[in-house]
Amino acid sequence: MSHPRIRVAEAIGDKIIRQDLPAGRSVGEAALANEFGLSRTPIREALLGLESDGMVRAQRGRGFIVQPMSPAQAREIFPIIATLERLALASSRPLSPELADRLTDLNARMAAADSPHERMKLDASWHRLIVSGCDNSRLVSLLAGLKPTALRYEYAYQQVTKLRDQSVPEHDAIVELMTTDPVAAGEAIEAHWLRGMNAVIRMMEGVE
Repeated sequence: MSHPRIRVAEAIGDKIIRQDLPAGRSVGEAALANEFGLSRTPIREALLGLESDGMVRAQRGRGFIVQPMSPAQAREIFPIIATLERLALASSRPLSPELADRLTDLNARMAAADSPHERMKLDASWHRLIVSGCDNSRLVSLLAGLKPTALRYEYAYQQVTKLRDQSVPEHDAIVELMTTDPVAAGEAIEAHWLRGMNAVIRMMEGVE
């Protein structure tokens, strides 16, 4: 069973991703302690973890405040993830037929999913699985630590059908490349992340 801090961080983070806790909203430790039936210590630990993920910010006299998404943050985080996933694939062995089938199935489920939240979760699973053949555990750990910051942007992306529909064939193309040429697959996944970043930034800036 996961630590209470981790469960609380996931629950609060999910509320922020879905915008049930919108940007600028105060997140009180006492109210959350009552909601989750916990002391304030794991609540504060969870909020400090979310602060490091860029989702909330401690503010004197107001506890923690939900941070807004911003083009600046997207430009910081997406290129790092893109580069690390490129390195992870380039240093992996070609996909086995079994793993390729699992990735194709995840992608098909993402394409058929009804809700942005479900599509976001399936997309995250797809990206975790495709780097699972990387033997560089430090690189994979770095990726895992960065992904929570990107989830709000991913959720916004998955709300737009035409953007989601672009990801599906790109995923399939990356899987096909990964069966024979991991270096080319790495280049493709980097381009995939950067295209997604630019699409999300255009959305935030109101550019079609």
